[in-house]
Amino acid sequence: MRTLLVLVVLAGIPVRLHAQTDSLPPIIVAGLRSAVDSGNCRPAFERWTSNWTMQPGREASVTETVASCGVIAERLGAIRGYDVIKVLRITPHVWRVYVLLVCERGPAYLGLVLYRANEADWKVTTVNWNTDPDRVIPASVLPPQRP
Repeated sequence: MRTLLVLVVLAGIPVRLHAQTDSLPPIIVAGLRSAVDSGNCRPAFERWTSNWTMQPGREASVTETVASCGVIAERLGAIRGYDVIKVLRITPHVWRVYVLLVCERGPAYLGLVLYRANEADWKVTTVNWNTDPDRVIPASVLPPQRP
């Protein structure tokens, strides 16, 4: 198994460890896989913000969030994989998920807030990303890069 992992890494094939996504809601897994498959965050961000357009005043946020994918592609190149940094189960209805997007020229850090009422499907209510982990991930989750 160790040899296979080394060969996969050396071949440049995106690595997604199954254990990373076992505990994630399906909407997050589908978005991350679509980002890796396309090399771009646009399909993931469109999926995650699709319910925002039903909320008054959120239309501009959707446009802005999805448009920011161009910045990731321009600065960091194609998305090759991802690492789940931490899943915080705040309550049974609110989770925060922190992810590192593995891009060609450097990492992008994602912070996602999820909500569900009762046993309904999860909805992403916030998408926050930056190349600076200190702007996305709280110090209680990841020690500051620049304390």
